Amino acid sequence: MNICRVKGCRFSACHITARHHCGSCGLLGHGQVECGDSDKIARLSCIDGMISEPCSIRGCIDPSTHTSAGHCCPYCGLKEGHYLRCPCVCAVENDEGAFAHHYIIPDIGKYVHQQRGLGCSEYIRSNKETGKLEYFFMHSDGWGQYGKENSDVPALNAFTYGYIKKLI
Repeated sequence: MNICRVKGCRFSACHITARHHCGSCGLLGHGQVECGDSDKIARLSCIDGMISEPCSIRGCIDPSTHTSAGHCCPYCGLKEGHYLRCPCVCAVENDEGAFAHHYIIPDIGKYVHQQRGLGCSEYIRSNKETGKLEYFFMHSDGWGQYGKENSDVPALNAFTYGYIKKLI
């Protein structure tokens, strides 16, 4: 049964149309075929199905929009109940029932890159000389799309220069 009505959706039985992630722009509610066409997107916003078996992944913040098989990790984008064993960020339930997030710590001379949503990223490195953790936040507006004078890419390159990306 197809719940998602986005044209060409490969996981149409796993999530409602409003939770479909566009492969072009990353926004919700449409796909690459509809991306940039406000009429097609508006038509899709009026269509939504019901999930017969809501997500049962513990800690899921919006279970009525997808099945357990359609659960997508908010940190790295992997599917199928991956959230609680994410190699990027571990969500650990504490005694009060709240979730605390623990980052993977890079080895000295390495860095990790983690998506933070809406095109933003963070980079964490372990300083080669001091061993201390250092952090660089890359905003989605800092990739140079608004001119070289507004680009944070040179600062990011300087931050990662000489460091090796830690594979997780």
